[in-house]
Amino acid sequence: MVLIRRVDYRRLKRDLLDEVGPSEIWPLIDSVENADEEELIEIARQLGYDVEDYEEDEEMEWEF
Repeated sequence: MVLIRRVDYRRLKRDLLDEVGPSEIWPLIDSVENADEEELIEIARQLGYDVEDYEEDEEMEWEF
């Protein structure tokens, strides 16, 4: 059995937008809105988020 960790990027992006939205700093909001998955994780870490809170464990069975 293999354990795969997936990140809930939708929830992470929503929480980041809730964090930066009130600042009304449009370049910051835009950077979150248009970020790819790796950039979202980088922004989250810079803002002090624990990315592990957004990880979902999913067990998958693989045959080799």
